[in-house]
Order: sequence, then C-alpha cells, then structure tokens
Amino acid sequence: MTDFSTEDGDEQTRPQFTVSRLRRGYSAAEVDEFLDSIAAAVRQGQPVPNVLEARFNVCFGGYDQQEVDIFLDDLYGELSSV
Repeated sequence: MTDFSTEDGDEQTRPQFTVSRLRRGYSAAEVDEFLDSIAAAVRQGQPVPNVLEARFNVCFGGYDQQEVDIFLDDLYGELSSV
C-alpha cells in the first residue's frame, strides 16, 4: 500500500524503509520530511509536492535507496491517476 493511511483510514503513518547501515542510503530525515509534506498536502487538499523532483542527500545509516525509489514511483503513479 503506497498511501499513508491505516486500515481504518483515520491516522496518517509513514511507510517503513530498511536502514542501510553498511551502505549509503537516502537521508532518513529528508525522506521523512518529504513524505510528511505530501501527507499534509493531501490532508489539507493542497497541491502535492512534485514526487519526480524529490532529491535526497546520501549518507551511511540512511534509507535503502531502491526501496524509497520504488515507493515514490508507486506513489507518483497513484497521485497521477487521481
């Protein structure tokens, strides 16, 4: 599921990504901030930040890049179809 809602649809939650401890990954703080901004925009009926323009710094201890990229691709597809 690529949306931010729980099964009951009431609470907004972030997706969980694997943390890359021995490899470089996307900055967890930056990814979380970006996803929070998307969730806030959707909740408030505001324009959603452009998923295709998302860029994150890379660091040790960051989120697995492939997992984040796949999630964002799926999210883009869902947002584009609305």
